[in-house]
Amino acid sequence: MKFAGTGAAETPEGTAAVDLDVQDVGERGYRPVLWIEVYDSKGVLRAKAKQSRGLLFPGTSLHQRFDLGKLPSGTYKAVIFADTGEDSVYAAQYTVIF
Repeated sequence: MKFAGTGAAETPEGTAAVDLDVQDVGERGYRPVLWIEVYDSKGVLRAKAKQSRGLLFPGTSLHQRFDLGKLPSGTYKAVIFADTGEDSVYAAQYTVIF
């Protein structure tokens, strides 16, 4: 699994969201369970969201939006996880600004 195109966004409802693309760069199809944890500058968990997705075939990608609810303006650390059912869980950390 590979993460790309990560960015912070504001939904039409005025809430915070994180968008990203998830790519299957392997040789097998997966049904990834994706989740995100968002931490403020003091390391306090401020939001988290989880989403199960359909089958993702090798060489394909999907676009995922995590709606995080209301967050105060600021800089946050977002940790994104993908569990494919194998032994390892894929993860990446990003800095996002709302």
